[in-house]
Amino acid sequence: PFTSQKGGAVISTHEHAWKMGGEGPGTNARRSWVYRYDFSSDNEQIRSGTHPLPTGVSNGLSYQTRAGDRGYFSQFWPGPDNIIRQENQTETLSSLGTGTSNNLIFNYTTESYGYSFGGSQPDNSVPAGINRFDFSTESYTSIPATLDTAVKFGAAAASPQRAHIFGGINAPGQYTNNIDQFEYSTETASA
Repeated sequence: PFTSQKGGAVISTHEHAWKMGGEGPGTNARRSWVYRYDFSSDNEQIRSGTHPLPTGVSNGLSYQTRAGDRGYFSQFWPGPDNIIRQENQTETLSSLGTGTSNNLIFNYTTESYGYSFGGSQPDNSVPAGINRFDFSTESYTSIPATLDTAVKFGAAAASPQRAHIFGGINAPGQYTNNIDQFEYSTETASA
């Protein structure tokens, strides 16, 4: 339903989904919009020019609190990473400032935290780091655990107990078939 584009970041509740940014066809086609998609009417509405970065963002990740009251968009292209909070009832956006030092891709949400795994950095290196976003303090922390294989562009899945990251690229032109597991309760990772 959205305009042809790639990237961006999405948060959702049972009633709506919001997509921030993205990159469409053409040169310098980064978007600064936020789209709201209403599930009940299968209708979309653009909220043009609502992103705090007027030049737009290509890629990012997102966290949604389990209660559905707030969502967080964390853009990572172009840098520096900027965390945007949305109050879902009012669709009010505010910038929380710079987030992680890594440009992280995967994210999973527990009751208190969102976790980010691996990703890509501006110099095209691939980190194995894991960061935690605390919903109460709205801040990132790098935790001691790391992925067994540094990865970007992999697939991933999560249960209430753990997250799994499948495959991806661990260096330019090098693919991996590794599966990493992350336990929320102990914040430990293993192959």
